[in-house]
Amino acid sequence: SQSAHQRLPIPLLFGADILTRLLIAACLALSLPGEIVDRIAVTVDRHVISESDILRDLKITAMLDGRSIDSSTTAKRNAAERMVDQYLLLSDAGPSGEILATATDVAGAVEQYRDALARYGVTEAELTTHLLLALRALRFAELRFSREGELSESALDEWLSGARAGVRIVYREAVF
Repeated sequence: SQSAHQRLPIPLLFGADILTRLLIAACLALSLPGEIVDRIAVTVDRHVISESDILRDLKITAMLDGRSIDSSTTAKRNAAERMVDQYLLLSDAGPSGEILATATDVAGAVEQYRDALARYGVTEAELTTHLLLALRALRFAELRFSREGELSESALDEWLSGARAGVRIVYREAVF
């Protein structure tokens, strides 16, 4: 009989044409030219700062300063360096840094800039995160590097120099 020579039962082949079409579609999709969604701009050891992180920082900084967005190479590099310093400070603060500031602490500032958000292409969540991280880094720096109630910029700069020397920082030239 013919069914004795059949290798696979008919029910297992049901829908095989759909699977074949999906496989062909997947192969075609993989063969299309790719689009860069985001690029790694800086690495600090294993921590990544993306190009979109830097551009977001530039937009938020411009909004807070009430000026136009500067996305020049120099501005990107300066923003990246600030972000590296902030990362180093927050890494040193560790998990305890999260108690230095909460979303409630920045809510007033977020409200103050609510009208400017759409104009600069910034979301409320992005602004909140930006302000929260900045405030945590500032408060940690004040706790750690204050002399007689004043933030010692020289002590902070000396510490940051040592912290930068203790990690591998790579700036990707394609971004800068």
